[in-house]
Amino acid sequence: MAFDWQAGHVNQTWLSELAPNIPASTLQGLQLAQKMTQAKGGACFTSTTGGTCYSNYADLAKTLGAATIVDFNGWTDTNPGSAANMVAAAQSAGLNVREWEFTNEPYIYPNIFPMAASYAASQYSYAQDVFSVSPNAPLGLFYQGQFSGVAGNYRVGDNSMAAYTPHYWNAVSMHAYPAAANLTTSQEEQTLNS
Repeated sequence: MAFDWQAGHVNQTWLSELAPNIPASTLQGLQLAQKMTQAKGGACFTSTTGGTCYSNYADLAKTLGAATIVDFNGWTDTNPGSAANMVAAAQSAGLNVREWEFTNEPYIYPNIFPMAASYAASQYSYAQDVFSVSPNAPLGLFYQGQFSGVAGNYRVGDNSMAAYTPHYWNAVSMHAYPAAANLTTSQEEQTLNS
């Protein structure tokens, strides 16, 4: 097992194998998250273990009248049925999930996803898991977009995602960092509101 979201444990052997394939900042973030998770006794998305759970998060979101986006890390979690279990836990907790997002910003991991098509292909089994529990779940795959903050031609990957078959996702995730594009405040606001 590489990562278990229910217990918050990362397999150190897996993390050591992953390290050369990800940016140093991501590795540092994973290591810090692991330390923090273990310091509080583990993460949980079910109410059966201690700590902050999905049910607590769902209560907060319901109190605020908020929906949420949940990111499922399809390159860290190799447990069969894990995505289905996560959806079931969210439903059980009454969480209003606006989008199930798969593998945050995969275009910054070219050693793991060398092409947009390899990313889309690798997420298919997770999508089937999600749809097995919630057939109409809003499921988003990432497109890089113009304001990702990553140098290079974003259109190649985005066009490849748009052309990929089977087109099993029903939403698109995209992060916009217009400040990285040296826009004026007015241009940035216009971009974010378009």
